[in-house]
Amino acid sequence: MAQRMNPGLLGSAVLCFALTVAFAAGVFSKSSDLQRLRDGDPARPTADTVPKLLDTRTVMRREIEGMERDVLLRQKELERADVDLGRHLVYWKHTDQLGGIATPGNEAYNGKKLKEHRLAMARFSLEESGRRLEALKAEYLSEQRQSFPALDKAIASRNTELQVVNQKISEQDALFQKDRTALTEKLDALKAETDKFSKDQATERSRRLTRVTQLEDRIRQLLELDLKWLKEIETVGNILSVEDRTNRAIIDLGQSERAFPGLLFEVFTYDKGTYVEKGMLEVIEVKAGISVCRILSQKDRRMHPLAKDDRIGNPTFNPRRPKTFVVAGEFERYNKADIEAFIKRSGGIVQQKLGPGVDFLVAGGRSDREQASAREYQILGMKEDQLLKYVLPLFAPK
Repeated sequence: MAQRMNPGLLGSAVLCFALTVAFAAGVFSKSSDLQRLRDGDPARPTADTVPKLLDTRTVMRREIEGMERDVLLRQKELERADVDLGRHLVYWKHTDQLGGIATPGNEAYNGKKLKEHRLAMARFSLEESGRRLEALKAEYLSEQRQSFPALDKAIASRNTELQVVNQKISEQDALFQKDRTALTEKLDALKAETDKFSKDQATERSRRLTRVTQLEDRIRQLLELDLKWLKEIETVGNILSVEDRTNRAIIDLGQSERAFPGLLFEVFTYDKGTYVEKGMLEVIEVKAGISVCRILSQKDRRMHPLAKDDRIGNPTFNPRRPKTFVVAGEFERYNKADIEAFIKRSGGIVQQKLGPGVDFLVAGGRSDREQASAREYQILGMKEDQLLKYVLPLFAPK
């Protein structure tokens, strides 16, 4: 079943989105105010902006610098004229001529003729030049020449406005950081809840998968779909007699039952309903209705010796109907082709695909798919070592 969305998670996600939109709108509004103050307001094209005021200040400073250059040039021209006039002993104080060539109405200075006062006129000229320089210096250093009240006032006003705007930006940034911290905490909480939910879901999924596996195993058990491995072999004949002295045994299978030299048989019996393996025989001589076998091994000669009427069997040999095998997987001692050859040599039939009519699956490594199919068809399974017990290999393993 699909999981229903948690209403709390949905509400938290909506609240986060709303807070983000509100903060973005506030930042956009403040950035618009700053842009109008910097670039101007289209609705008020004549309003002062910081760039306009800065341009005005630059223009005024340029005009002042030009005037100062003109004044300096004019002063140099006057000084040059004073020098030229001084060559003719002509000196001026503002608009009054203090000395020089005698002219009508200005023939003497302080009761003496002008030509008789060259030293006094030179001293006066130096004093006058010093006073003029001091006046120029005082004028240059005056507050009127160093300040621009209107421009400074406008700049101070704009700086005040900028401080106010910066203060508001700082406040908005503080609110943004606060909201950001709160949102981060909420996101962390949501992530923790999501991780917990995912972990719980994974745990629940694992529990359910385990339960499904258990139920499938139980269903397979109920339907008997487990791959059954060969534990007991069916009877194909019996021992007629045993000669311990010659280590020989006679069995009731001969030429008419298609017995052949080299054929192996397992000797077994049932003790109170329990399957008891007793030993192994190898056919060495085949006659009309019987065969002579060599006793290869006995499990327990004292408790379970080979005797008359003991049963014999081989899963690869059946006198009535040959057994059918499918070989699948990877093997340790022989390859697949060799194992198939051993089965055919022992009287069995080999097929390449599992299906109805197959008696045994010889399963090696990486044969899970074939084992699953064998469970469905109720086919017995055999391991490599178990099969080699009943076949006579053509050669030793490499």
